[in-house]
Amino acid sequence: MFYKLVDVALNQPVLRFEGQRQVVAELFRFLLPNTMLKLSDAELETEASNLQMEYSIDLYEDVVSEVRSIPP
Repeated sequence: MFYKLVDVALNQPVLRFEGQRQVVAELFRFLLPNTMLKLSDAELETEASNLQMEYSIDLYEDVVSEVRSIPP
């Protein structure tokens, strides 16, 4: 029982951080050059808006217009 508890205690942080890393990577994925070239302007604005809403404390609404102004 003790070893099972230790095993769970050691593996849970790894699993949780991996899940969080995937969520963060998905939010920022639209900023990759290949992805930006494939997305339409409306899709880029939607992705930028989603990013801004997720990090509203750190990012202002200007991030949408800044993403829109990035040249192709």
